[in-house]
Amino acid sequence: MEGDNYLWRIEWRDEFLVGDPIVDAQHRSFFEEVGQLRIALLADEPQAKFLEYCDAFTDSVRTHFAEEERLMERIGFPRLREHRFEHALLLTRVEEARREIAGAACLLDCMMATRNLMIMLVEHLLHEDMRIKAHLRGQAAAR
Repeated sequence: MEGDNYLWRIEWRDEFLVGDPIVDAQHRSFFEEVGQLRIALLADEPQAKFLEYCDAFTDSVRTHFAEEERLMERIGFPRLREHRFEHALLLTRVEEARREIAGAACLLDCMMATRNLMIMLVEHLLHEDMRIKAHLRGQAAAR
């Protein structure tokens, strides 16, 4: 998109795949949803519309965390308790970002809150969710 600052765009990569089709589809969807948030900001949509996107994204995050926790239970993931705690912290941060966006005085503040939100989610995926991937691979290798 012309005039779009690629430095705050974060795009899906196959290295983010965990190995569960449902969880992977949800992860990929997050990137698409945040892309929609970014496009809404750049299109200067009304704040109420942008907040609708934020609310839908927050709902998606809640649904995803529940699904991911069911997966971890199913596969006997040893760090389930710690991962649940990380999910609770991250959901709190997602809700805080939504409040920041609602109270933002300018477009740049909204952009930064959106970018920071996506960075938090990618960091969680790369640091925490990749442990699920390793566990799934270990189970497959043991068969």
